[in-house]
Order: sequence, then structure tokens, then C-alpha cells
Amino acid sequence: RGWSRVDTLTQVEGQTLEWDKAAVSRLFSAAVFRELATEGRSPLAARLLVGLGLPANARRDQSLRVALESYFRWLSEAGRRDDSVLRSALVQKIVLGRHSLGTTVALSELRAGRSKADIVVFNGTSTCYEIKSDRDSLTRLPGQLCDFRKTFGKTNVVVSANHVQPVLDLAPPDVGVIELTSRNTLKTRREAIEDLSYLDPARLLGMLRVSEASALLTASGRVMREVPNTQLRTYLLREFHSMDPVDLHRRVVGTIKKSRCQAARGSFVKQLPLGFRPLGLAVDLPKSAQAQLLDSLEHPLSN
Repeated sequence: RGWSRVDTLTQVEGQTLEWDKAAVSRLFSAAVFRELATEGRSPLAARLLVGLGLPANARRDQSLRVALESYFRWLSEAGRRDDSVLRSALVQKIVLGRHSLGTTVALSELRAGRSKADIVVFNGTSTCYEIKSDRDSLTRLPGQLCDFRKTFGKTNVVVSANHVQPVLDLAPPDVGVIELTSRNTLKTRREAIEDLSYLDPARLLGMLRVSEASALLTASGRVMREVPNTQLRTYLLREFHSMDPVDLHRRVVGTIKKSRCQAARGSFVKQLPLGFRPLGLAVDLPKSAQAQLLDSLEHPLSN
């Protein structure tokens, strides 16, 4: 109701049904995710579902989970894939597939100078994954890569086929390039190389909360002086600049892994539909909200 329908989808009762990509994408937004977690229902998702119409062969007594999985499969087809699809592939195949949340921390939208990294994985080092879907321009990429290389041990750009060669030509040789193929697998077109020579202590401090930075200095054997809150960041930055950048980076990685451990979240994330898994990592929910969200996914669409 009210949505512009622009993409041919499938046949429902003999008629072609067309969906709006933007509307389907919004089903996997943080707003819908939070509503389901806090209220057990989502007025936004309900409005979107009314506008979109049901997937092929769907029934109103089927669960919201089944419908979301159908919409996400459609969104994952070549030519429709947006940031949420690439982000989901990263979480599923690298964070959950290659690593374990018992030993790895994955953070979203992490500040790096004037840029924000889409996903950063902290394991033995810090590895940045910047997503460029077909909808994205590459105009800002050189500046973003400059920020990322000063902040993280490794940097990757994750792209669909159309952006592979332009990014290979544009990015420095130590920056990895990963392609999301037409089969929704991740193919490494160029390996990222760890290069810590560009690290900037100010960028490393920018990743940390004040409490984390203070704990890092104490653990390194330095005495934290009593300074006014208005001068605390300046004091911490001066201390960070006095440390070896490579050792400082190692300590930052260890601090984040300890203070933001996600081991307890692993089971919850794996129970979410693929389109919601990046949000399951990014949004910190109490156990009660996690349970309510999982329960809401099993409600029939008629609700």
C-alpha cells in the first residue's frame, strides 16, 4: 500500500508480483530489529509487509521468520544486493564461519579518523572490512582507506563483481579485495597484508572508551595521573604517543577482546535469520530482549 513496485519477483496466484528494493531492505533495519526485541512486535515491519505483499507460496499462518528468509533470498540475488547482504555474508562466512565469538570480537561502524569502518574483527590483529555495494560510489574510498590503514592492522574492501577491478586499481597493494560472487560466496581477489607502519596513536585511542584506554595504560605499567575530565583525552593521547605503535596496537586489540567479549552472544546470533545476524552482533541486547525477539520471529504473519 503506497509503495512503488519496481522489481519483478515471482508469480503469486498467476500474477507477477513486484517489490521495492528499499522497502525490502528496511525489513532488515535496526529499527525493525529493535522493535521486535523491545516490544515483541514491529509496527514498521507490519507496514512494510502490507505494502510489499506476501512472498510466493507464503501463507498468513506461516511465521515472520519464514517470510523474512524469503525476502532476504530475493534481496541476495545479483543486481539487488545492498550493504545488508554483503554485511550478512561477512558475518556468516568470516565472523561465524572462519572465527569463533569465543576468541573474536566483531564491531560495526567503528570510528577511524574521519571515517567509520563497516565491520572490524579483532582476533590476533585488527582487520577492517569496508563494504561497497553496487549502489555505492567509490569517490570516498581513497580517504577511507587512508584512515583505515592508520587505525587497523589489515584492511579489506568487500565488493560485488562490478567494483572488483576499479577497487583493485584504486586501493594500495596491501589492501585486500574480496568479491561477493553471484552464488553469495566470498572470493578473495587480493589478500590483505598486515602493515603496522602507518599506525597513528591518535586513531588507536579513538577506538577505545576512556575506561579502556586507562586500563590499557595501567596494564602497561604506567601510573594514571589524576587529571580533570576535560583534560583526560589530551593526557591519554600524550601517553599513547609515547608508546611504540606496534606494541600499542597489540595492547588495543587485547583490551577490546577482553572488555567487549561477545562469547555469550554467539548462540543468539546463530538463531537469527541471515538478514538479522549483523544486527545481532552490532546491537547489545539484554537476555530478555534476545528471547523476546526470537519468540516474535515465530509469530504467524497474521499477527
